[in-house]
Amino acid sequence: MKWLLPLLTLVILSSCAKEGDTAANGLDFEGSSRRWVETSLRRDTIYFPMATPEKATQGAAAVLRLRSYLEIWDSRHFNSDYTFVLSGDSMRLNNVGSVDRFGDKFYFKMNASGTRFQIDNFYNRAELPARLEFERF
Repeated sequence: MKWLLPLLTLVILSSCAKEGDTAANGLDFEGSSRRWVETSLRRDTIYFPMATPEKATQGAAAVLRLRSYLEIWDSRHFNSDYTFVLSGDSMRLNNVGSVDRFGDKFYFKMNASGTRFQIDNFYNRAELPARLEFERF
């Protein structure tokens, strides 16, 4: 249960801060380089409100937001917030509301330049391959 308070703090800070507060509190917002787009269909984006994968600490929890901007009718299914923990070439993902603190393990690999990453299709969009590639938006 010790992990719940820091997680809730992260979620509250990321949802309450204003875009003008970026310099004051170190947060970055969706208009910045923390947004990534899936490269094949270009429908889905992942946004890292606190720490981008290349700057995230191995083993420390952070938050990502999956959004599908082009499919309003799918918004409840594909729009979710997750906590993630990096561990080598994998990422443990968990829905923010889930009680399983460890989450499911998925392949995750950032390229050397930090402009693209590959991740397993953790949200199960049927028309996408098993391994997805996202690039900085």
